[in-house]
Formats: sequence, structure tokens, C-alpha cells
Amino acid sequence: TRMAADDLGQPGQAGQMIQQVSVDIPPDAQALDISFVDTDPGEARRGAQAYADAYLAFKAQEVEEEIARVVAAYDDELSTLEARLAAASETLASSLPESEEARTAAAIQGVLEEQIATLSARRALASTTDVDPGEVIVRAARPESPTGPSPWLVLALGVLLGVFLGTVAAFAR
Repeated sequence: TRMAADDLGQPGQAGQMIQQVSVDIPPDAQALDISFVDTDPGEARRGAQAYADAYLAFKAQEVEEEIARVVAAYDDELSTLEARLAAASETLASSLPESEEARTAAAIQGVLEEQIATLSARRALASTTDVDPGEVIVRAARPESPTGPSPWLVLALGVLLGVFLGTVAAFAR
């Protein structure tokens, strides 16, 4: 809501704007139908579009943060493996050739190099993942007519309610 309010140039109105928006999920669809209610049809269109754009920006930011978290986890694991590889390389360099200690250090070094190569490939894949939160299928259009009950319906219901309440008050008196 804050992102949409900022987009509409009304950052202080985010709390009130949430009451103007509605989101429907059509059955068997992977889409959202976003509506925005306003007395001005142009503002209704702008509000619906602002919420759609804000939703996509929020989803993109959410995915980017998850990718950054995964890449950081890979970086931490790679640092640990590289430190262990350096220790194994140091042990190998300081050991007598063909000794048990040298063979063990060489085996550990080989395993660590494979693990580092695998994690580096996974990290590269994660860091180059394309962020695609979706797209707006249909841009918001200016409403052709007001939504909600017609003025005649409101007038008729008001008259009926007035007659009913008047009758109830007369019987109560």
C-alpha cells in the first residue's frame, strides 16, 4: 500500500487507500484482478494501476532478497570450504611425499576442490537467476460508469426504509 500511495503522490494516505482497493483471484487462473474505488474515474484507473505496479515491484524485491540470501549462504559455505582446502594444502606441502598424512591430505584436497566447484556453480546459477515477478496483462482502464448502486435505487431504498421506520415509530407510540 505504501508503494502504491507513493506512486500516486499520496504517501500519507496509505492507511486510507487500503479501503479503496480490492483484489479478486479468478478461478483456475494465475492472475489477480485489482480494482480501486474513487469518485474520479481517472483516479480509479490510476489507483488500480498503481496497486498492480506496486504488487509486481514488491514481488520482484522479495525474489531479489531471497536470491541475495541464497548467494550469501553459498559465500559463507565457500569460505569455510576454502579455509579447509588451504589447511589441507598446507598439510600436504609440509608432509613427506607418499606418507599416509600426505595421501589423506591429497584425498581431502580433491574432495574439497569438487565441493568448491559444485558450490561455485550453484552460486553462479543463483546469482544470475532472472527475476520475473509477472506482468500486467491488461492495463487499468478508466471506468465507463460508476460502480455501486444507482441513485434511483438508493432513493427507492431510502423511501422504503423511511416508511418502514415511520410505521414502526407510529406503532411504538
